[in-house]
Amino acid sequence: MDSNKIGYIYISSSMNNVIVSITNSNGEVLKQMSPGRLGYKKSKRRSSFAGQMVMNNLVDAIYNLPMKEWKINLRGFGQGRDGVLKVLAQITSKKRKQIKNITITEIRDVTPLPHNGCRAKSPRRI
Repeated sequence: MDSNKIGYIYISSSMNNVIVSITNSNGEVLKQMSPGRLGYKKSKRRSSFAGQMVMNNLVDAIYNLPMKEWKINLRGFGQGRDGVLKVLAQITSKKRKQIKNITITEIRDVTPLPHNGCRAKSPRRI
């Protein structure tokens, strides 16, 4: 498939927020959304429901873009990531897939994990 027809969805989920970015194959951000832009404040931003609302707002942008093949990159361990994936699963269900012709070809988890990392602090002696 032509490289211009491939789009990327980056889902960055921290303990306090979820940020979803849609880019083209060159890495240019076409649309970006977070729960804070929808009016969620403080601890409500990290919920699974807030992640669902963010992705529901981006669905129209995905349908209007020329890309029909999408690759998804997940980063982080937050709760909102599950909500975003739930909406993506609904988009690509059999019924809607025939109407909009959107396919998800790859889902990657790019969460950075330490390979033993820095040395731990020594325990306090009393």
